[in-house]
Amino acid sequence: MAYMHLTREGAVGVLTLDRPPVNALSHDVYVALGEQLDIVAADPSLRVLVVTSNPDLRAFSAGADIKEFERLFDPVTARQFFDIAHEIPDRLERLEKVTIAAVEGAALGGGAELLLSFDFRIFGEKARIGFPEVTVGQFPGTGGTLRLPWLIGEAPARELLLTGAAIDAPRAHALGLCNSVVAPGEALASAMHLAQDLAGRPAQAVAAIKRSILANRDHDTRAGIARDTALSLWVGDGPDSREGYAAFTGRREPAFTHAIPPLPSGS
Repeated sequence: MAYMHLTREGAVGVLTLDRPPVNALSHDVYVALGEQLDIVAADPSLRVLVVTSNPDLRAFSAGADIKEFERLFDPVTARQFFDIAHEIPDRLERLEKVTIAAVEGAALGGGAELLLSFDFRIFGEKARIGFPEVTVGQFPGTGGTLRLPWLIGEAPARELLLTGAAIDAPRAHALGLCNSVVAPGEALASAMHLAQDLAGRPAQAVAAIKRSILANRDHDTRAGIARDTALSLWVGDGPDSREGYAAFTGRREPAFTHAIPPLPSGS
C-alpha cells in the first residue's frame, strides 16, 4: 500500500497522507515518508514541501498505529520503531527546503510530534492537536519533549504533555503551535498560497537560515533523541504501559500501579 502520494505544482511538492481511516503512523508509514523525503531532497527544482492529508479522512494523523502497538512491548521491535520514528521528523526538520503542514482534523501523539518538525503549520478551524500518550501510560517518545518546549516554551509544553489534553486550533495559534487558522477545508489552499510565495526565495539563503536556526539551539538534538529512545523503551517496558494499552483496547479506564522501575543509565 502506498500510504501517501507526491504531486507537484511548479516548485512546490505536495505530499498527501492517505492511510484510512486516520493516517496512523506505523513503521512502514515512516519508511514510506522517508522514501518521499529522499525524492524531495534530491530534486533541486522542488523548493517547498507541503504535507497534507486526504480530505476524506478524519485526521491529519492520529498517531501511532494501535494495531501494531502490542509489538512494541518487544524491546528489539520497539527500538526499531523509535529509531525510524525519530529519524523521519529529524530529516524533515533538517530538510534544506521550506516545509509547510496543512492540517485538517486531528493531529495526535506521533502525528502531533511530526508537525513540530515543520517550518510552518496552517490549521483549519476544526483542527486540534494533542499529546495524549501520558493518559495511556506512554511516553511522547518521537520528539514531543524535545521540540514542543523549544517551540512554545516550557510552561505550556508541560501543560500539554502532562495533561494529555487536545486543544483546538485557536488555542494552538495562541500558543504558537500553528502560524495561522483558516476556515475549515481551506488549510491546503492557504498553505499553497504561502508555498508559491516562498518558492521564490533563494534556495541557498533558505538552507543557511534553517541550518543556523538548528545549530544555534541551546540543546543537543541528537543527544535528546538518544535519551528519548531510552526513555521510550523504559516506559514501554513498564507495567503501566501494558495496562494503558489493555485499557485503551478494552475501552475501559486504566488501573495504573504508578510504580517507577529503575531508570536506564544515561537517562
